[in-house]
Amino acid sequence: MWLAGVGGADPTQLTDDGRWPLWSPDGAHIAYEVGSGQLWVAGADGANPTKLTDTSVPWGREWSPDGAHIAYQAHTEAGPQLWVAGGDGADPIELTDNYGYSSLWSPDGAHIAYTVGGTADVLQLWVAGGDGADPTELTDDGWSGGWSPDGTRIAYTARTADGYQVWVAGREGADPTQLTSQGSYNSFVGWSPDGARIVYGVSAGDGTQLWVVGADGANPTILSHHFPDEREESWSWSPDGAHIAYAVRTDDRWQWQWWVARGDGTNPTKLTDNGSFHGWSPDGTPHR
Repeated sequence: MWLAGVGGADPTQLTDDGRWPLWSPDGAHIAYEVGSGQLWVAGADGANPTKLTDTSVPWGREWSPDGAHIAYQAHTEAGPQLWVAGGDGADPIELTDNYGYSSLWSPDGAHIAYTVGGTADVLQLWVAGGDGADPTELTDDGWSGGWSPDGTRIAYTARTADGYQVWVAGREGADPTQLTSQGSYNSFVGWSPDGARIVYGVSAGDGTQLWVVGADGANPTILSHHFPDEREESWSWSPDGAHIAYAVRTDDRWQWQWWVARGDGTNPTKLTDNGSFHGWSPDGTPHR
């Protein structure tokens, strides 16, 4: 594995055997694979290479946003488990002992959410400190959704007596609150950029309805009332969270309508009868 400047200037060999480099966000370290898939980390100049796993990493690795830690999977006798180590590979901690995966860092890197479960029928969502300390179980039957933009809350899906519903809790599991009650299978989709609202999906029939709700559970609003003849399957918040664009697919699998609504789901306006949405401009103007 080699390192070079822009344009290929000053190439420097970092390792004798390495591939798939992944820089830490702070640029201080590089994670890479060696041999049959062993995970290593080294300094940005190739110094102090450290091996983290002896066997292949089936679903890779993920740096914390601050680059201070790296989460990764490693095989054990009990199956693939999730680990966390320092950015330089020091002090690895095994987070799970029953098939761990789906690591999700908080925006500040202070916490990590992850899913545990040997089968798809029973999944548990846990949260720990960024260094793996103080693990806390959020739900004994559910899975991760996403962190709020400020990293203080986490949304997730959990089973209740009424089926799967979307919940929000503090980043250490405090004050869990059920947000949804529509249908028997609701799943988290995404936070608005300002953290004020959450988009979630409600499964029914052969499609999915997109709903939007306040982060405190107030004012749940469906984005389209044409289900089941039409199915919403894609969405995009404006940069300021004031509006949301979403796609509605008709029974013709290639027929897409794009709509835009206010961030609270009101005032829906159709943009196209059949087309694609390419994104928002920085000032929040939709581009078709």
